[in-house]
Amino acid sequence: MRASELKDRTRHFAVDVLKLARKLPNTIAGKAVAQPLVRCGTAVGAMYRRTCKSRNHYDFMSGISVVEEAADETCYWFEVALESQLLKPEDVTPLLDEGKALKKILTRSRRVAEKRFKQRSSTSGSGSDSEDIPF
Repeated sequence: MRASELKDRTRHFAVDVLKLARKLPNTIAGKAVAQPLVRCGTAVGAMYRRTCKSRNHYDFMSGISVVEEAADETCYWFEVALESQLLKPEDVTPLLDEGKALKKILTRSRRVAEKRFKQRSSTSGSGSDSEDIPF
């Protein structure tokens, strides 16, 4: 998947998370789920965009790891909303599935970048050359 496609997909995911958060009840429990869900669900796209602007491999690896964690945390809050019956399964399940799919894509991106960096490091020597960006 191209970076531009993933940027669009994560932005749509953020919008869908915001729409879903509106469906949460205006209770202590609803608010307790809504705040972190909105925070991490919208952060996936924003942090991915920032990660795509990384200056070197180390910044990219750090950023993509944080994005991957945000996607995982978003899935956690979807699961909490489901298990606590704050939202209907038909509202949450498609987003939970998309969150899991994004997490898999991000995990794969991180692993590919790690592999490329190791390959380039072993062929170029130190691997710390700022021009040797593996992504």
